[in-house]
Amino acid sequence: MTTKKLIVIIGATGGQGGSVVNSFLNDPEWCVRGITRNPSSQKSKNLEARGAQVVQANLDDRASLAKAFQDANVIFAVSDFWGIYNDPKNRNKPRQGQALNEWTKGQETQQLKIIIDEAARVSSLERFIMSSLPGPTKLSRGKYTNVCHHDSKADAEEYGEQNQPELWAKTSVYRPGYFLSNFLTHPMAQPTKKQNGNIQFANNIDLDTKVPLISHDQDSGPFVRALIQNPPGKSVVGYRAWITLREFVQIFSKVTGYKTELLHIPPGEFSFNCKQELRAELQDNFAFASEIGLHGGDDSPAVHPNEWQILIKLITAVESTNSGYRWGTQPKPTTAKPSARLSSAHYPLIVSFDRQGMSTSRNNRTIINVLAKKFALQRPRMEPPQKQKLVVVASNNIPKIKATRDGFTQMLPDSYDFQGISVDSSVPDQPFSDEETLRGATNRAQNAQAARSEADFWVGIEGGVETHNGSICSFAWIVIIGKDGKVGKARTSAYFLPEKTCQLLKGGVELGHADDMVFGQTDSKNKQGSVGLLTGGVVDRAVYYTQAVILALIPFRNASLDF
Repeated sequence: MTTKKLIVIIGATGGQGGSVVNSFLNDPEWCVRGITRNPSSQKSKNLEARGAQVVQANLDDRASLAKAFQDANVIFAVSDFWGIYNDPKNRNKPRQGQALNEWTKGQETQQLKIIIDEAARVSSLERFIMSSLPGPTKLSRGKYTNVCHHDSKADAEEYGEQNQPELWAKTSVYRPGYFLSNFLTHPMAQPTKKQNGNIQFANNIDLDTKVPLISHDQDSGPFVRALIQNPPGKSVVGYRAWITLREFVQIFSKVTGYKTELLHIPPGEFSFNCKQELRAELQDNFAFASEIGLHGGDDSPAVHPNEWQILIKLITAVESTNSGYRWGTQPKPTTAKPSARLSSAHYPLIVSFDRQGMSTSRNNRTIINVLAKKFALQRPRMEPPQKQKLVVVASNNIPKIKATRDGFTQMLPDSYDFQGISVDSSVPDQPFSDEETLRGATNRAQNAQAARSEADFWVGIEGGVETHNGSICSFAWIVIIGKDGKVGKARTSAYFLPEKTCQLLKGGVELGHADDMVFGQTDSKNKQGSVGLLTGGVVDRAVYYTQAVILALIPFRNASLDF
């Protein structure tokens, strides 16, 4: 008799985890163990009644995870950024001046690190599968740094790759695309029935950008199964349709026979009551999706489903959205019948590994059908456009751009567009005095002003070192120039560098490269920097610069005073 393999599923009562449960629960070769925070909940009881093992574990508790992971052959890990964010118990946990979504980012990353560490200790483990998202900060080279619910997962991925190489050799990463359920449940994507009877879709994502669309609570299980069937070491973008929003709405109209309207909402505007603290997050999220793509763009290691070694059965989007649903009080369509089938040659393909236990076409019909029930809900009045102020940072360094963004947001709350630009500092790559470092920051700000004269602010940040009694300490100068000619300057605090680093600096090595050599890192200056390496991440490079950016903005906050 063949021994069953054990798959342990985190979030077994949620959307992605529940789909994975459904894909394996009735397979005679597999035993399913679902991890849940509350085994006494009705969902947990229902899961247990269906034949799954249900185990309580807390993602903050290593011991409970170690017990839950025992004897696992496969672990599927999914985290819940928005669950953490929306938990009332977490409202007062951010430190003073820290936004809740920023705190949530750190919390989710920490939970995933614990999961990764504990999974690495499981001797029976054959495959670790992590649900993740592309990291906008890195993939945009610091242009979009506010997408906390993406970067939290991407940071954990990087941690696993660097700190648990043996586990990562048997790891696959699943990157689900844009949830089709957003069209049903989220005001940012819900369609609206207009007075003329048309169905209006409004979205912040560019209407002609390809978007990976997925029904996460149906498709995640088949994707995870396919990942197990493929060799490890792959990241895959999960989607059933790779189409533009314009194409999606066209398909909706042709399948249902109803007229549609499509509205693109410009950056910085929202068609729903968006919380203030989430505006920068969602604005960067939409901009990243439009410019680079929710799949991560060309620099992402993720592959598309059709690049896998195992062939995937495909059906057309029309076949899976075809519906005979009656739309209540809607007038009968005159352009096409809802049940009409269209030529598959004209429409994109969607993923369906197999129909066993998946019901792909039924689920897509449900999405189209349930939309009708939402049309009675009217959107809140759209807020008037808010002109953004352009802040040009004289560097493409990720921590410098993030520090500028955080400093401006805290000190001068407004609507900003932060853009990095590469300019010359006209000083050595490693400034070696206070005066030389200040001159480098000033030159950067002035050169950025010359290159991008249309901006409202230009920011120069220059890191430098100086000697004190034979030792070397590190610091930075920040120079900010305003459109009205006002200038703000501030210097960071200083800290001393280890002897090995000092010797390399004296030999002409730039600090970032010296840190990589001493600490065995790669491109550390674009991550936590020297200060982050030396403090163990308690203070990273962006946080270190942020306070000085705030201080450099004092003249702008106190505009009536002379400095």
